[in-house]
Amino acid sequence: MTKQVSTIFSSILLILAFGLRIAVAETPSTQPAATPSTDLLAQAQKGDAASMDALGSYYADHKDYQQAFYWFQKSAQGGNSDAMSGVGWCYDNGKGVPEDSRQAFIWYQKSAAAGSANGMYDLGLSYRDGSGITKDYAQAVKWLQKAAALGEADAMDSLGKCYANGEGVAQNYQQAFDWYTKSAQAGSSNGMIDVGFSYDYGHGVPQDGNQAIYWYQKALADGNSQAAYCLGQHYENVDDYTQAMNWYQKAITMGNADANGALGYLYYYGMGIPRNLAKALKLFKQGAAEGDPFSMAYAGFCYDNGYSVHKDPVIAFEYYKLAADNGIVFVDQLIGWDYQYGSGVKRNIQQAIAWYEKGAAQGSMTAMDYLGTCYQKGIGVKKDLQQAIYWYLKAAQLADEFQNSDSSSDNPDWQMDTDVLVKLGQFYLRGNGVPQDYKKAVHCFQLAANNDDDNGMFHLGLCYQNGQGVQQDMQQAIIWYEQAADQKNSQAMQHLGMIYQQGNGVPEDDAQAVKWFQKAANAGGVMAMYDLGMCYLNGQGVDVNQDIAIKWFKKAAAHGNAKAQQELQQLDAQ
Repeated sequence: MTKQVSTIFSSILLILAFGLRIAVAETPSTQPAATPSTDLLAQAQKGDAASMDALGSYYADHKDYQQAFYWFQKSAQGGNSDAMSGVGWCYDNGKGVPEDSRQAFIWYQKSAAAGSANGMYDLGLSYRDGSGITKDYAQAVKWLQKAAALGEADAMDSLGKCYANGEGVAQNYQQAFDWYTKSAQAGSSNGMIDVGFSYDYGHGVPQDGNQAIYWYQKALADGNSQAAYCLGQHYENVDDYTQAMNWYQKAITMGNADANGALGYLYYYGMGIPRNLAKALKLFKQGAAEGDPFSMAYAGFCYDNGYSVHKDPVIAFEYYKLAADNGIVFVDQLIGWDYQYGSGVKRNIQQAIAWYEKGAAQGSMTAMDYLGTCYQKGIGVKKDLQQAIYWYLKAAQLADEFQNSDSSSDNPDWQMDTDVLVKLGQFYLRGNGVPQDYKKAVHCFQLAANNDDDNGMFHLGLCYQNGQGVQQDMQQAIIWYEQAADQKNSQAMQHLGMIYQQGNGVPEDDAQAVKWFQKAANAGGVMAMYDLGMCYLNGQGVDVNQDIAIKWFKKAAAHGNAKAQQELQQLDAQ
């Protein structure tokens, strides 16, 4: 198994698309102590509940959370339903009081029961996220609807997300868009962003980039930093990296944590700019410190691989764990891999299996692949080929769904794992654990090849060469072998050498055969080492040179090639 990490940037849409509530590290305020108006303070001190609630909000806005909690609590004791929600908010986020999601839920319940739209909204979010209570999407929708009916604009937006994600209601992008629009019209900048997002990706409305920009700009004018990030995302998706960078930079200056990961990603992969891992890591660490889960994951990947930093699997594991705790799915298999091989954490194969199962349950193809491998080889579980194939089939089913729909855009952590497709294709090709089925094998190889997997390309070439699952076609075989060879696939190079040596579908050309054998041998192809040795021994495409032939036979023999070992024995006997 090879450790894999997602390279799909849509992971950064997690907070926008799914509305997760993540505690973000606060930057200590450099402002002087908050000083409310004399009249407000006087009214609050006289016991006016509405004034006490307003004073709590004032202190919360100015980051004096102990005072905020004090006044929210006094107002709540005076019966103010909105202040009850404020007390819940303090408990939910650990502001002025130790974080306690259960206490937050209790206060949201009190607030909602007392008729506060804010309380109903917060209660709905608690049920949706499973914060302080068992996750219950039906209850979430119920309370969000109640809050929306009272004009709570952000509740309308969250209700739209429920329809977009099929949480508590049947998935319906048109209904989602309608709720986003109502939210935006009611003044919610979050609603404006999601209207823009719907236009950007054609969810519930025809795709329209200009309308997307219009709504993002409206939200930005309202001071919403996520709008600047979304503008950066929009321009990145149309390959305008200069504009994308500008908007990500603006989002960062506005305090948007997500934008750190977005800009870091551009530096990490050199998209529109020279690759700069040092800048990428700096941005990932900054984003992680501010609570961006995507940045946590990629900071971990930098430490895992020693990218612009001393390789440190312990720190990598810590970042992966933070990312997983904050909802990033694609790190589950990385954590499992670390447990399996004792990288950055004490080896614990049962923990590895648990993390693979967690990732698989959340739709990670790679986790399914790793879990299947464990069952196939009996790693941490009883060896069970049928259970292995079960997981490989589930992964392949996901790949089909991905190819046939836009479902990947709805799952920000989804990534294609082509290794498992090739593995399953080989099972079908050989009839190993499944009925032999060449057409299903071709389907798996084709899907992998379509996603730039060189092994998929090579095996597809084999099927065309042998007429397995497709009509025999040497020209198609050569095309797929050449594409695989372009990606340094030594088996494809070796097969091209054999094709030219035998004149199979092309004019016989020993010089071309030697060229491909040489490339394959240099890439580590053991059979090609033997073939190249035979060319030098017999003078096929090159001058006879027994010394060079012996050199390649020895290389092949060292890797266990029986034919090369036999040739060496015969040469020794001469």
